[in-house]
Amino acid sequence: MLKIRIIPTILKKSAVVVKGKKFSKSRVVGPLLPILRVYQSRDIDELVIIDVSPINKINSSKRYDWLSQVTSFTTMPLSVGGGIQTVEQASKIIELGADKVILNNAIINKKSLIKDIANKHGSQSIISSIDAVKVGNSFVAYDSWNNKITGVDVIDLIKTSEEYGSGEILITSFDKEGCQMGFDEDLVDYFGSHVNLPLIINGGAGNKEDFLSIINYANSKKINVQGLAAGACFHFTSLTPFEVSGYLYGANIPVRHNKKYI
Repeated sequence: MLKIRIIPTILKKSAVVVKGKKFSKSRVVGPLLPILRVYQSRDIDELVIIDVSPINKINSSKRYDWLSQVTSFTTMPLSVGGGIQTVEQASKIIELGADKVILNNAIINKKSLIKDIANKHGSQSIISSIDAVKVGNSFVAYDSWNNKITGVDVIDLIKTSEEYGSGEILITSFDKEGCQMGFDEDLVDYFGSHVNLPLIINGGAGNKEDFLSIINYANSKKINVQGLAAGACFHFTSLTPFEVSGYLYGANIPVRHNKKYI
């Protein structure tokens, strides 16, 4: 059985880290580089960085130049996204040292980009990121760049991602994002049986018990979760990824855990 990854998520805006609730009302957490140095010192499983800086205020050819500073001192696996619209941008991110690129808006409006990047860099280099909001009895994609509900069913986006060559799915609950009240079981139940790719669940974690709860729930539904991502609980509480991994390890959950932190 593959070991579950505990993945901190960083929303980067200019030179700082920000975090809000339900993709709005963001507040500054702190400067980017010192926060990344802390994660580097803790030898975490993987880190997700999304650049949420306004696209129209940054020269597209220089949008990811900051990444060279990050990779100059980090060895942890990095997945980077935010405004990727071309193969050239994806290639630059990988050339600067990221392991994977994260596509979000493009999988709704420019799905051919998935295939183009996969053809050049391989499916293992692509994460399809889907932000899901509940509408009636369904979950549809939320366009976080334009702050609107798209009406596109998340199951359709999962199938598109698989068909066009993504290597992994990262799904975030709009309704739980930043709220620290537990992961979204209804969302997992809705799409879970339709996912054949490695799956990362994000949005809602507030304590270590939340991580165990969603794993047990997914296991009860025979849904293969390979990663759990979180931001607010690592930014605004004393909880660390190591504490989460240690807690899961103690509950006999297979995790990537360095025993010196238990």
